[in-house]
Amino acid sequence: MRNKLAGTKKGTSKSALYYQNNPEARAKKAETDKKINERPEQVKKRVESNGKRAEAKKAGKDIKGKDYDHAIGRFISYIKNRGRKGEGGRKKKAKSKLYKNTLSEKEVSSLKMGSKKKI
Repeated sequence: MRNKLAGTKKGTSKSALYYQNNPEARAKKAETDKKINERPEQVKKRVESNGKRAEAKKAGKDIKGKDYDHAIGRFISYIKNRGRKGEGGRKKKAKSKLYKNTLSEKEVSSLKMGSKKKI
């Protein structure tokens, strides 16, 4: 179902006002967005997301106001999913103490090779 309010109101954020007042910049952004959305990985994400939404609706789950988060594999609030800071909107995960105490890949491969070097 299409959002009935789509296109009826103008945004009030700094970026929305900027693009409303700068048609050349808006055209350039639209061109860039088009290129990004044509990428195979973006298409794959959209297909996956749309499929997950259809499955969830069919199962009777309430997903109103939620997006499928590809990173964690479940539905979360669209505000949390789109509102993260940092590159790609994703916060870096802190490494657990358990992870710090494990061997590195290089150390594991040396053990597999039968190396007699001390680690």
